Formats: sequence, structure tokens, C-alpha cells
Amino acid sequence: AKVTGALSQFGAYGYEEHERASRVTATELKRNLEGDLSPWLSGVATSQFVVQEAGRLDTPFVRNFSGSMARAATPQGADALSVIPHVLATSRILGHLVAKDTRCFDIELGSAVHYAETLHYAMPHAWTPKELPADFVLPVPPFDYSLRYAWKDRVLTVSRNFHIRAQRIPAQAYQSFREQIRKIDLAERRLIEFVRIVEGG
Repeated sequence: AKVTGALSQFGAYGYEEHERASRVTATELKRNLEGDLSPWLSGVATSQFVVQEAGRLDTPFVRNFSGSMARAATPQGADALSVIPHVLATSRILGHLVAKDTRCFDIELGSAVHYAETLHYAMPHAWTPKELPADFVLPVPPFDYSLRYAWKDRVLTVSRNFHIRAQRIPAQAYQSFREQIRKIDLAERRLIEFVRIVEGG
């Protein structure tokens, strides 16, 4: 599958990346980019990339890229494909915080957590979604979370916005926090099935 996109990092994360980019070779920048993309796009190989306004600390650290990955969808027989959207799983980001069954002390996040992703899957003419999952929205403190789907002009768009506004999770709210992450994880793992259009059918 062909892959194109942009990876943006803001604030302190962007400052650190601007600093790192100023001290490494193009080969190292490419290797770093592929490493940063691997949690989303397993096995991605970049053929081109551009760092926008490298070294400018007043701008986000943005890397535009194009490349390929061996497979973005899984065949389901001769006439169906399935995709689990390539978002960076919330359980991967926060799983270490909810690994215990119980907790005696507060969770200190240190700062607010914010991820935003938009994925576009351009499908061949013969394929269409069998049924899109329902949008999933969780506006329950400390989360402001949404996962939305759209299909237009043969392009599947998956948009996720994930924001934890709290910097501390009280111990008494731990089980609720853990359950919210479980619900989000289940939503993110939903399959999207594509079926082949039968001409004249």
C-alpha cells in the first residue's frame, strides 16, 4: 500500500525534535521518522520526507513523508478485506498506568495529553465498506475523546481526537479511569470490512 502523510509534534515535544534534527544526518532523520511511525504503520518504509522549517522553535516540528507498507488491509476470502484503523492505540499510550487491579496513590501525569490523528484510506474502485462502525465519543472526565468515520469519493476517513485535560488522576477515580481506557481500546479495535462490488449486480 502507498502511504503519504505528515507527523506533527507540538510544544515541548516539538522543541526536542527540532534540537535533535539539527544534530543528525539525513539517514538518521529517516530512521528516526520510520521509528516514530512504526506504532501506527508497522513495516512502513519512507521513500521521501521533508522537515518543515527545521530549527524554528516557534513552529511545530512537522515531517511530511511518502512511502509504502507491505499491507494495510487483511484479505477475508476472495471478496472481502478488513482494516483495523492505524491509530496509535490508547492502550499503548496509557496501558502502563492501568496495569494494576487496584491503586492506593494518585496517578501523576505531569501535563495534559493530546493526540489528534486523521487517516485517509483511498480504496480501489471495486471495493466499498460493508458497514462503518458507529462514531465513538467519550466526553467523560478526564477524557475528551472521539473516534469518527466517513466514506466519500472512495476514501475512508478515520479521525481521532484524544485529550486528557487533567494532570492528576485521583486514586479513588482509578477504576473509572481504567474502565474508560478499556472502552476506548475496544472501540479502536473494531474491524472495518470492505466488500467487492459486483458489476451489474
